[in-house]
Amino acid sequence: MQHCKECGATLPLEANFCKECGHAIHSEDSALTPKPPSKSVNPKTKLLLIVGAILLCVIFGGYKLGEYLTSKERQIAQVESALNEKDDEALAKLLTSTDKKLKMNEEALKGFMKYIKQNPEQVPYIVETLKEQSKHYDSLNAQTKENQDSADESMITGLINLEKGKKVLFFDTYKITIKPVYMSLYTNYQDTVLKVNGKEVAQADKAEYSKTVGPYLPGIYTVEANLKNDYVTLTGKQEVFLSGTEKQDVDMYLEGEEVNLYSYIDGTDLKGKVLLNGKEIDTNPFKNSSFGPVVTDGSLSLQVLAEMPWGKMKSDEIVIDSSEVEFDLTQDKDFQQSIMDTVVLHAKEWIAAYTSGDTTKITTATPEKIEEYVTEIEDGKESGYLYTGSYLGTSFNLDSFYLSKSSDTNQWEVVVEVTEYYNSDHYYKDDSPQPSENMSDLSYSLVYDEDQKKWLVEDYGYSWGFNSENIHEYKEESPTKYTSTWAK
Repeated sequence: MQHCKECGATLPLEANFCKECGHAIHSEDSALTPKPPSKSVNPKTKLLLIVGAILLCVIFGGYKLGEYLTSKERQIAQVESALNEKDDEALAKLLTSTDKKLKMNEEALKGFMKYIKQNPEQVPYIVETLKEQSKHYDSLNAQTKENQDSADESMITGLINLEKGKKVLFFDTYKITIKPVYMSLYTNYQDTVLKVNGKEVAQADKAEYSKTVGPYLPGIYTVEANLKNDYVTLTGKQEVFLSGTEKQDVDMYLEGEEVNLYSYIDGTDLKGKVLLNGKEIDTNPFKNSSFGPVVTDGSLSLQVLAEMPWGKMKSDEIVIDSSEVEFDLTQDKDFQQSIMDTVVLHAKEWIAAYTSGDTTKITTATPEKIEEYVTEIEDGKESGYLYTGSYLGTSFNLDSFYLSKSSDTNQWEVVVEVTEYYNSDHYYKDDSPQPSENMSDLSYSLVYDEDQKKWLVEDYGYSWGFNSENIHEYKEESPTKYTSTWAK
């Protein structure tokens, strides 16, 4: 036993401290007695402990990193930022197309971003939809499989959607998806070129053409239809908003019309051509009665040219202001002049022959008409019916020319209304002539003689006259006076 030097308490020999006052007890031989060495940690064990601690930190950090990277909230925030900043490149990396045919890049996003730029108020709605979908998935995690399937059908959707992916390790993965749309393009004319955002996507190989093109992201796109042919250039353009439907119809109807050409001339065996604004187009007006498409707003005009047995003929230029166009070759100036020259010459030859009794010099009438003149002259001689007078001129109604082909004789015929002026008198041989100016409204009928290659007067008769401002006046400068030779 030993005692504490401070308080005197009795202590065991092996005590190092006083249990009463806490004073340290130092025996005289304590300094001489070596202390047993302390037990040290094994280096291998120490290394394992350090490695284990580091590994735990790595696992925990990796878990937290994975949790952060797969966080749907983080993805939604990134999409919101890209939309607000109009960052096409960043958005292309964040979105996933539900159609593998569409490669997600800045080019594919043009139509979508155009819609966002024109409608910035849609960004909060898109983001709110994604957040609601995120809450929906959170609620699903706490439900049974059966409840999840039924609840999944009630999830709201938008242009951009949050979709749950496969589980990776301990984490649920998500992706932001966008569903592409296809366009069904329609146009009404063959050879129309169809473009989307300036890029050709189709060319119509027939009338009433349609084709499905795509896929495209939802958004605003410029669709064009262009048709250039021998007749006209037609264009159509419209901005189309593609929503979330799978396929959207786009009508690219071009405002053009088929023009029908017609004439009262039955000339299916004739050769002709059509000039549109002075340029020849590939159509025969006598066989192909229609052409187009063209516009009928009066900006175009046409002219018909024809090869006739007596030469070339052409119509006046006709403004196209409807889909029905009638052409009239008889308005050809050279043709009209040849007919008028024949009628005038015939009037001169008739008065000379009628007064002389010699019809052999008539070159402008058919043989049948000349025979009528011979009979008329003979009757005048027998009855003593005489004639004296001068041919003064003829007025021609230029709107009255009518050209046709006889189905009976297969001859070309032309009719024209005229007014002939004379200073004349018919009288009997015992009377004195009293010449005076007079006029006759006549309708001349001429036929084309293929052998002689000229027009001949077939007949003429009295008409009701005409009231037209489109007239041509022929006036005999030095009228010759004729008198029946048998008057002597």
